[in-house]
Amino acid sequence: MKRWIRPQGIVVFFLLVAALAALSFIFSGTIVKRSIEKAGTAVAGARVDVGHARLSLSPLGLILTDLQVTNALRPMENTVQVDRIAFNMDSGALLRRKVLVEEMALEGMAFNTPRKSSGAVVKPAKAQGDSDGGFKLPALKTPPVSEILAQEDLLSVQRSRVLQERAAADQKHMEIARTSLPDKARVAQYQKQLDTLLSAKGLTKARVDEAKTLQKEIRGERDRVQAAEDQVTASLSSLKTQLKEARGSVGEDVSRLKEKYALSPEGLANITRTLLGDAAGLWADRGVQALKLLSYLPSMSDQDPKKAQPPRGKGVDVPLTDRMLLPGLWVKRAALSLTVPSGVIAGEAVDMSSDQALLKKPATFKVSGRNLSGGASLMAGGILDRTDPAAAKDEFNLNYDGWQVADLKLSGSESLPVTLRRGSGTVAGNVIMRGEALEGSVRVNLSSVAMEAAGTNDNSLSRAMRAALTGVQKFSINADVTGTLDDPKVRLTSDLDRILKDAVGKAAREEADKLEAGLRTAIEEKTGPALAEAQKSLQALESAKAQLAAVKVDLEEALKAKAAVKLPF
Repeated sequence: MKRWIRPQGIVVFFLLVAALAALSFIFSGTIVKRSIEKAGTAVAGARVDVGHARLSLSPLGLILTDLQVTNALRPMENTVQVDRIAFNMDSGALLRRKVLVEEMALEGMAFNTPRKSSGAVVKPAKAQGDSDGGFKLPALKTPPVSEILAQEDLLSVQRSRVLQERAAADQKHMEIARTSLPDKARVAQYQKQLDTLLSAKGLTKARVDEAKTLQKEIRGERDRVQAAEDQVTASLSSLKTQLKEARGSVGEDVSRLKEKYALSPEGLANITRTLLGDAAGLWADRGVQALKLLSYLPSMSDQDPKKAQPPRGKGVDVPLTDRMLLPGLWVKRAALSLTVPSGVIAGEAVDMSSDQALLKKPATFKVSGRNLSGGASLMAGGILDRTDPAAAKDEFNLNYDGWQVADLKLSGSESLPVTLRRGSGTVAGNVIMRGEALEGSVRVNLSSVAMEAAGTNDNSLSRAMRAALTGVQKFSINADVTGTLDDPKVRLTSDLDRILKDAVGKAAREEADKLEAGLRTAIEEKTGPALAEAQKSLQALESAKAQLAAVKVDLEEALKAKAAVKLPF
């Protein structure tokens, strides 16, 4: 009998199947590794690396080692690095395309670790804490007055020039107008003509009529002189107002430039923002990167939760069990182990899911560290609540007691480099994230402080600043956080403001007074020639006004002339 299937063929077939299964299992780790790196890089906007990935079949699970997530703003630094991630999956849920993890372990987590190679995948944005950006300390040395005036537009100079040109134009216009107006010689001639016409000898009606015509002409001249006098009066009034404004603008320019270039006690009202700007920018950058990582966690379904539920039948209702209503990803519990410079911090994350609206459970986490180096202790926790997709709210809390600070560079300014050599204290903070919007505050209290302040300037103000900073033994800092994840705003305040203001107030006022005196002298020298010329034009107009008034009086007197005898007609 002819056999359709030979025993040797069956053996070869099973060997091939076994070989393919073995190869698939062997290379599955590589496939998973590359898939995680690709998906993570797309989400983080910077390179994600996985050292090794290994699948296990019994029980079904996955182990990842040396996971590194690059800081998108600092490509030579990792936002987070994890030595080992291990978890087992529910095989029954996996058959229904659900990933259910009962227990997960994250060991050796560390933040802001250095990288051996750049993790940039796009051109990195400028970090907030870069030394060439952010806030800069004032130079603590007033620039020379000549340098200030060389780069500033002065309102007083502009007004003085306008006044000078206007006064010169009005003076010229009046001089031209006066050439057509009668002068004292002309008035005397009028007077002589009237006296001749109205004298008793030879007085006739014709001569009287001629005298009346002449008087009419004199009235016309008087009215023209009056109009010219009125015009001069108006011009003088306007020019005097401009002169007052021009002189007053000298003081305005002095005040404006003094406020801009002099470090007054009031100018030290928020020196904290200036002094701690670079360090705060670095801390804010790292904090925002951590919040961004948390925001990437899957939590909300792409569908409306109500639409995602299976439709009810038209006949008998069939209740669906909780096991069938699983989200696509659900990590019930993850044990956390974080490595920080002061020791190891442990904790857990609970109910990390891809669809909180379906699960009706927010994700929570908490970590703590006790007996850290120096006897410090830390408590941190938070809740990622997206059970209502329309009102998502994430909240994070931190309490760190016994924080030890050493050799922390606060300012790299050449005029006043400041380093916090040592200090200890507490950090307490609360940040709430609603979608992309941020709100929160962080308070730092430091004691047993030792600061080091140097600098290239050697004036009274710089010396007072250095003495004040090196004498600080304790201080507090408040940071109010607003804005969004892509554009965070950090407002810093501190009692350093008061300490520095009190310490350098006298020196600052002395420097400001010197600058004010120098500015006033220099600006008055610049405006002096123009104001002097304008003053000459005003004096010329005043003289012209007086002359016009005298001519008008003479014309009025001429009009009063009468005949020596009573006329018979």
